[in-house]
Amino acid sequence: MRAISIDRWLQVVGAATRELDERSWGGKVRIDDNLATVGVKYEFVAGGQVSHCGVDAFQLFKGPTGWKIFKVADTHRRENCWHRP
Repeated sequence: MRAISIDRWLQVVGAATRELDERSWGGKVRIDDNLATVGVKYEFVAGGQVSHCGVDAFQLFKGPTGWKIFKVADTHRRENCWHRP
């Protein structure tokens, strides 16, 4: 497991020299009062080729201005990837 700051993530994505496309599907949402968890499968395509795949997990909080993401986690693998239907 590793953690990176949002600033570092933005640096990496912003410096990309190939087109990046994260394709997600199959979302599952669980809500209890003002807390929600969302999980989706994804495949990440860089320069037209599948780079990796996994599951994105988002945690959201509903405040006065609506739902806001406050935490993101994901799995990441390069082998045995699934593909968006």
